[in-house]
Amino acid sequence: EARDGRIAGPVTAESAFGAITLIDVLGDGYAVKSQNGAVEIEGARGPLEVGSSFGDVTVTDAVDAQLDLSSDNGAVSFSGSLDPAADHHAETSFGDIALAIPADSRFDAFLKTAFGTVRSELPIAVSGEVGGGEVGGGEWRGALNGGGRRLELVTQNGDIEIIAGSPAPSE
Repeated sequence: EARDGRIAGPVTAESAFGAITLIDVLGDGYAVKSQNGAVEIEGARGPLEVGSSFGDVTVTDAVDAQLDLSSDNGAVSFSGSLDPAADHHAETSFGDIALAIPADSRFDAFLKTAFGTVRSELPIAVSGEVGGGEVGGGEWRGALNGGGRRLELVTQNGDIEIIAGSPAPSE
């Protein structure tokens, strides 16, 4: 666990057996990986390459984040603002994905689940398969608030939810 710091360069952290928690630790991007534990990051800015093999990945209060979030066996959740000039990706094999972003966020969305539901509080002009037949699931492609850079959220076994979050904080 690390709190209230500034790193010159990228913030890197790895754990083979244990959780990683970074609260208000600022750096020039984040490369964080836990093999067997949850990852929690609060107050990040910029590129986020964050993953866990067995644990949840949670990012809160982020500003202008560039997402590359993954968990093999755990939920992935994010709250904050996304860099509108970057592509974003979040994926898990066994878990839900929840994304709370400002209501005026604009992205080309690709949302896919094999066994789960997709729900968005933000307007998405949808195309593709909605509902995957007997077992649920499906694939949505669409423009979120008119579109922009790519936002990809993929889970094999879980729900996907996009939530209207707070407006991006001003600098």
